[in-house]
Amino acid sequence: MRTIAQCQLAFDMMCERALSRESHGKTIAEHQMVQEKIADSYAQIRMLRLFMLETAWKIDNTSTQETRTDIAAVKYSMAKVLREVSFNALHILGSLGTTNLTPLQAMYAGAPTMGIADGVDEVHKSTVARNVLKGYRPHEGYWPTEYFPAKREAARAKFEPRFQADPQLREMADGYAKYLARRG
Repeated sequence: MRTIAQCQLAFDMMCERALSRESHGKTIAEHQMVQEKIADSYAQIRMLRLFMLETAWKIDNTSTQETRTDIAAVKYSMAKVLREVSFNALHILGSLGTTNLTPLQAMYAGAPTMGIADGVDEVHKSTVARNVLKGYRPHEGYWPTEYFPAKREAARAKFEPRFQADPQLREMADGYAKYLARRG
């Protein structure tokens, strides 16, 4: 929660500065690259906040053991979001952001520590990947399950009895197959 508060403070400083500082005859908030940094930072903070709240809810309603994957993902996501948001804020504040006259430099400098203090990010990422992969199984054969040619072949085999009963339906299916082959 402290990390989200730091991200929000950096974001607030960024937005205030974007509306106050001018460049090339207009506020920097009117420049697309500044707008992009503000939009990306906003979305990252909102996603992190929701992810953290969902994880807390899961802990309250199950256990920390059952929520282990989300806990690990939140831990490494926090450091990443703080690093990116504070970096965006540094850019928008310009040279002032690099001094000790605002908290931004300390936030940015402290972001890597967030990725180590609760266990290094790589360990958390390995935990997430291992736990997520437990819910999947390898596919059979050479092609992934969403390989279109194999899916089309399986569909034609499934509908073959209907095609035999209705030659007009087969003709329509063949027409669609030719159309898709030209597009693809």
